[in-house]
Amino acid sequence: ETNRALRQYVSSIAVDRAGEVAGVTSSRGQAVIYVDIGQRKVIRQSTFPDVSGVAAHAGGGFLLTGGHGDWGASTTKPSSAGKESWSWDNHTLAFGA
Repeated sequence: ETNRALRQYVSSIAVDRAGEVAGVTSSRGQAVIYVDIGQRKVIRQSTFPDVSGVAAHAGGGFLLTGGHGDWGASTTKPSSAGKESWSWDNHTLAFGA
């Protein structure tokens, strides 16, 4: 089921600041997969438009970016927090305290 959601393609992988959860994105599948590193299992799955970039967010969770200009933060389910007139690729860094 995970391979199907990702459409057998991974755009980016990031680990949260606690080192406990990995966020995996697939622009082909418009999917975000969250993996519990210690348990080695998928704990959540959700969708985000043309998602590609993922980075650990200072406040917990992840920053996500999509190729259509969408961006948002995620802890359990991504929410599109904004949309820009430019496109993002998979090179995303989150800055902050």
